[in-house]
Amino acid sequence: MYELDLRSVKEKSIYSLGEKFSGRSPDGRQIGFTNDYMTVNGRPFFGISGEMHFSRVSPDQWEDAIVKMRCGGINLLSTYVFWNVHEEEEGVFRFDGCRNLGAFLALCEKHRMPVILRIGPFAHGEMRNGGLPDWLYAKPYDARENDPGFLAAVRKFFRALHGQMDGHYFRQGGCIVGTQIENEYQHSTAPWEEARGVSGEMVNGGHSGLSYMLALKRIMVEEGIVTPFYTATAWGGAVTPVEEALPLWGGYAYQPWLFYSQPGVHPATPEYIYRDNHNSAVTKEYNFEPAYDPESRPYACCEMMGGMMCSYKYRFQMDMRAIDALANTKLGSGCNLLGYYMYRGGTTPTGKVTPYLNEGQIPKRSYDYQAAIGEFGQIRESYGRLKAIHLFCRLFSGNC
Repeated sequence: MYELDLRSVKEKSIYSLGEKFSGRSPDGRQIGFTNDYMTVNGRPFFGISGEMHFSRVSPDQWEDAIVKMRCGGINLLSTYVFWNVHEEEEGVFRFDGCRNLGAFLALCEKHRMPVILRIGPFAHGEMRNGGLPDWLYAKPYDARENDPGFLAAVRKFFRALHGQMDGHYFRQGGCIVGTQIENEYQHSTAPWEEARGVSGEMVNGGHSGLSYMLALKRIMVEEGIVTPFYTATAWGGAVTPVEEALPLWGGYAYQPWLFYSQPGVHPATPEYIYRDNHNSAVTKEYNFEPAYDPESRPYACCEMMGGMMCSYKYRFQMDMRAIDALANTKLGSGCNLLGYYMYRGGTTPTGKVTPYLNEGQIPKRSYDYQAAIGEFGQIRESYGRLKAIHLFCRLFSGNC
């Protein structure tokens, strides 16, 4: 027989994060955040985000994917916008076919699916150069730095994206509710694929600190990319401007990148240990070392393992039970916004100059990711297992 003693649980102090983390639509709908959870029209809202890369899915499958995500309990759609997919040749922007961001956003609006755009400029996502165009390699400045030359190129990219996003912002009655600033800044990088076989050179991981992240947000706003909230990945010591962007977390039990250079035996993972990640008194834990008071921001995730890719030196069949088990652990650790990477797999499009745009360590085109919804729209066991958790969250959070 087990007993739970809740007499020592202290009452939470909950307060709004203010205007920098809120927005209003023309019809009066409101989105915001407290230090503990997301709100819609002033009421607590349990967000469940699923990652789907629109450029990795054929346009004739977009609607099918959005509907399946909705039916699976996803109420926020997260998607990378890869720079090298849209500006493979300098100054030549492509928004045709699977690159048509505006058309994808229109479908999300048709099905009332809110969207978080992860526009970089660096993304990773197992994309060539982490999503940076090849032509940046030859420039007389380092990528991912607070350098006028690089920031000018980023501004042109953001300006082109705004041309697709305009009319789809939440403040205009559209679906775009959030924007991610960079990705894992000063924490991770990716190979420059042109130099992989010669020097093994990596994309710059960054050294400009908080000033770079703030510069990116300033450029976004100046170019019209204005959303109710902005996000930044926080794990691994990544630079996170918590006064300007919501810090997001994650975790992967399977880590094939450990075996990019040589094969080996996968270590045991501590990801399935329940923790208290919204408690200022708790010491820093594995994969959760916030550089801020944990109770001052929600414990929210954007990259919980929703599957896993295979690499050339680490190929395996995913145990689908591992996915909802991790979601359960995050939920029990205080997470009030679940976020899966990936939830819908896909196929990386071919480039005009470079045929294969995937990172060299993974399959040339497939990005199936063994996700809940597969590369061709197939439903996997994890889809139903996760849906049960999502129904629980919806029932007990009061989400409508």
